[in-house]
Amino acid sequence: MNKAQSYVDTAVGYAAGFGLTPDDIGVYMQPLERGRACHLSFSFPCDLSDEKDRARTKELHFMLSEKLLNDGAFFSRPYGTGQIWSIAVPRPTLPNSRNLNKFLTQTTS
Repeated sequence: MNKAQSYVDTAVGYAAGFGLTPDDIGVYMQPLERGRACHLSFSFPCDLSDEKDRARTKELHFMLSEKLLNDGAFFSRPYGTGQIWSIAVPRPTLPNSRNLNKFLTQTTS
């Protein structure tokens, strides 16, 4: 939990590089285990009818996920639309990443 603010600062910084302001970003933090850890999530606005906006948001999501992972964040649910986290999150254990990608491809088709 002591890293939560630095993760928020990172998300705000990355989002600024994609044209978003701090007021554009939704941040949710839920303390866990008597404050030893927390669940932290971010929401970014996206116009789903605009292909450029969807691509921008997808790139922000991927780049921020990689940065947070490299900074020590733990992703307890590394799955999602487009399998972004199955590529970015388990990279330190590449064989597991391949297996997760294969599993997600089979279950989402």
